[in-house]
Amino acid sequence: GAVSTTLVFENGKRHHCIYKTPIMPFEICVRTLKVENSLSGVGILSLDYIVELRGAKAERTKFSMQLLN
Repeated sequence: GAVSTTLVFENGKRHHCIYKTPIMPFEICVRTLKVENSLSGVGILSLDYIVELRGAKAERTKFSMQLLN
């Protein structure tokens, strides 16, 4: 697509990431509250994180994905 980013999730840490758009790139910060990863072919990935824009809390997301064989 026209936008791209790479988000880094690490328990208890903040990572600065670049969100690239057709107009201009901008920096976001991902503060990870919790990561649970038991994926190895099958399993569950759970994320709880906050995306900040210019130091302001922008969005808290809880994401869970289960892979089945």
